[in-house]
Amino acid sequence: MLSDQSSIEAKSIKKTFTGMAAGEQECQVLLCVVHIMRTWMQKIHEKKTRDTMIAVMHKRTKIGCESLIQDAINHCPVPSIQNYIKRNYTKNTEKWGLWAR
Repeated sequence: MLSDQSSIEAKSIKKTFTGMAAGEQECQVLLCVVHIMRTWMQKIHEKKTRDTMIAVMHKRTKIGCESLIQDAINHCPVPSIQNYIKRNYTKNTEKWGLWAR
């Protein structure tokens, strides 16, 4: 399923398509790249960090993606942006990173 960044929409998809437990095919939620980019333009106002996150999105491996996210966090001079990235993007790269598609 391809969705925007609505947590309500993602939760409803998981509730509706319960997956293997109900004898159904497994369903994965993928976040729209356009919506991710728009969100980053608003939330990550530090250009170098935003450019690093864009590079993260285009990584071809999970390991490369995770490593570059950590670089973005480590080199970001704004603590609130560091926390935003940690909270929203470090543990769900399979939903928005192109390595998973």
